[in-house]
Amino acid sequence: MWVIKIALALFLLTSLPFIIGALVQDDQWLFSGFYFGVEDGNSYVAKMLNGNYGDWLFKTPYSVYPQTGFLAFLPYILLGKLASPPGLHAQLLVLYQFFRLLGAIVMCIGTYKFISFYFDDIRLRRIGTIMGVAGAGFGWLYIMGWERLWGGRIPLEFYSPETFGFLSFMSLPHLSMARGLLLMALSMFLKQMDGQTVMSKWLGGAILLMVGFCQPLTVLVGWVVIGISILVTLAVRVRKKQPVMLAVLIREYAWYYLIPSPLIIYTFLKFNYDPFLSGWASRNIILSPPPTDYLLSYGLFLIVAILAVIKIVKNKDRKYVAIISWLTLVPFLIYFPYNLQRRFAEGSWLVLIVLVCYYFREHPNGITGLRITLGLSLISPLIFFAGGVIGTTNKAYPIYIENSMVALLENVQQQIRADDVVIADYAISNALPAYFNVHTVVGHGPESVNPGLDLDANDELFSGISSPKIREYICRSGGEWVLARSVSLPNQAVLGECCHLIAENEQFHLYQVNQSYCVDDE
Repeated sequence: MWVIKIALALFLLTSLPFIIGALVQDDQWLFSGFYFGVEDGNSYVAKMLNGNYGDWLFKTPYSVYPQTGFLAFLPYILLGKLASPPGLHAQLLVLYQFFRLLGAIVMCIGTYKFISFYFDDIRLRRIGTIMGVAGAGFGWLYIMGWERLWGGRIPLEFYSPETFGFLSFMSLPHLSMARGLLLMALSMFLKQMDGQTVMSKWLGGAILLMVGFCQPLTVLVGWVVIGISILVTLAVRVRKKQPVMLAVLIREYAWYYLIPSPLIIYTFLKFNYDPFLSGWASRNIILSPPPTDYLLSYGLFLIVAILAVIKIVKNKDRKYVAIISWLTLVPFLIYFPYNLQRRFAEGSWLVLIVLVCYYFREHPNGITGLRITLGLSLISPLIFFAGGVIGTTNKAYPIYIENSMVALLENVQQQIRADDVVIADYAISNALPAYFNVHTVVGHGPESVNPGLDLDANDELFSGISSPKIREYICRSGGEWVLARSVSLPNQAVLGECCHLIAENEQFHLYQVNQSYCVDDE
């Protein structure tokens, strides 16, 4: 099957930076397993490790705040249960790649199915699928010297996986999986709207439930698209004085809402009433950039899409009601007053691709024009990919981490209890939970929720700034261990008072906090 072959080909190509990293690592530097978004990548491996140690609910290791657990990141937690010592971290990275492959296949299949609803021409389907999963906009102009157009901001192509799916294809498998499943569910819905027979009326809702386990916000995008499409169809029928049978509509489409709704309601309630998750939500800010950034990225694709909409309206082609409705809603979705508003751009790129394909289908030299457009769409991803290849050849934080740090903790692992708190600088704190079943105080911006703790003291501790806040910070954090770099041994006097040295090498010192000191200090 062609779509499987293209998924495998793209997976193998985008695996090159991972392969380079694995080959370049040596006795001094270990490859983290990620070449962009390393901070989040380490957190995914940490979630897998927690699953390996018996967790079924998500509890972040990047906080010392009490947690009750939350049904989230389930794919990573389940994958972690497939590994076993020794070589646990390496196994988790392999399982992560397996998930990336699975996400790539699902994303390609979902994209192909969605585009196939609109086009019978196999060439349009294939070109559209490649543009949908591997293409992007005109952010490459930034690299070519036109950075002033963005006013100092980075183009969406290089940081927004919900806008351009190739980023999730490369290293965010849960988002690839969510997008692919969303498009499968929407394909079923479109077939139902078109009067075609589908496997079952509840299957679309079940697929959306699976979407929710990967990315709950993507379910909301699906609900909005389905809802607005139904409303527009109803409005057309009312206008034409055609019969409107609400009972039939509810029976046909309610499953898309009923089946995933318990998970979405549960997620909403947890984030609003769980103290830890409320703190996480307040720190997790993913706002949309100015509208000009979207216009610059979409560029020619948006212009062609608008021309296609004009043709569709002129031809009164009802098949494209959902697509036009979705395109109309995008500005409202991405600027909805919500702290994760950028996430609602999910799928918008594919809407443009469908409309671009429609325009060129109606054009005399359509396939040639579409192939040129495909070439333009691949420039930004290729630049990003080249940057990843180059980045993995440079052995440095955060893509690589010192082997001596891992070796030091492995030597004393028997003394470290599960969920012990290790105090370290930010970079080390981010990597530690991916290798060991420990907690850190910092290490992941949104997940490091620690109300009542002055986190500036963590920076002061490892920068050598003398501050009375450091002693209080160490004790109030509940830290059992302090991992410091040996190059400067900052605040050695403070550590000497509250801790005693357990292990050391040329690069790191590991201290154990004297708990009686903290009791006396109180």
